[in-house]
Amino acid sequence: MYKLLYPEAVSINRGNHENIEMNRRHADHGGGFYDEVNGKYDANVFMMFEQLFEALPIATVVSKKVFVVHGGLYRRDSVLVQHLRTLNRRRQCPTSTETIEDSLLFDCMWSDPWDFNGVAKAAHRGQNCIRFGPDVTRRFLGNNSLSLCIRSHEVPTNLRGFEDRHDGRLITVFTASNYCGQTGNFGAVIIFHSDMSYTVEEHMAPPLEDLVDECSPCSRPPTLAVPRCAHSASGHRYIAEHEGRAAQAAKGGASSSQSDAAPQHSAEHMNKHAEKMGEDIMQKLDKKIMQVHFCYELHHAPCSVHRCAQPVSLAC
Repeated sequence: MYKLLYPEAVSINRGNHENIEMNRRHADHGGGFYDEVNGKYDANVFMMFEQLFEALPIATVVSKKVFVVHGGLYRRDSVLVQHLRTLNRRRQCPTSTETIEDSLLFDCMWSDPWDFNGVAKAAHRGQNCIRFGPDVTRRFLGNNSLSLCIRSHEVPTNLRGFEDRHDGRLITVFTASNYCGQTGNFGAVIIFHSDMSYTVEEHMAPPLEDLVDECSPCSRPPTLAVPRCAHSASGHRYIAEHEGRAAQAAKGGASSSQSDAAPQHSAEHMNKHAEKMGEDIMQKLDKKIMQVHFCYELHHAPCSVHRCAQPVSLAC
């Protein structure tokens, strides 16, 4: 929806879930997309989604400094961004990594970092999956005159929305908080500024049923004590905020100040507000659908790597 509303401002990378094999799996095994689409529409609509997924870029370069990819880096040495631009991505994720092209496309969607130098098998992921070390990240960034790699693909081990790896050269960003409704992790987005410094903003999204509860008045969940981290492409520094609230929460939750009080809204008010937002968005969409050349882009996407001339906010 946001791609239709703001086609020049939204870039979407392809990941391992933009693939038929993953989508056909049952929801209990990381899939469920086919079942949902087929239940609401039909198999033809599902195949249209799959064709769209194949048109998505496999990576994004932001202001010639930051490399953004879903999975991670590569088992092959001396990989350049130019190599990725020549890949044939209009296909399903390879099931073999024997050729250079297949391995590069596969690793974009499936590889993970680890703390040891070199490349190793990632048995927990599958037969062809790898882990790559800080030496791989350092060489890739150096060979391509880049400063930072941002990737997603796994819940950070610290259960935060992000995790710094490889001496600050690589950051895992995971946007979905409380993944699968049971992990308990925070989510995060990275916001780039005009000077290419960036800020990591974390969140914990409440369950939908807590936002709209017809049985009792609902309110915004209490503010969580989450450190806010300001970063730059060459390093990072932590800015701890809400320390007082964190201390209060640890002691059992002292009352907050008047300025921090959560506004109380009825379910009826929330529903009317949501309907108004939906009407506004649909009006914009009606105008954009008449203008956007989405089908043209789908059939004429020129490159496997998207280039962003201006800093953008990225979510994975």
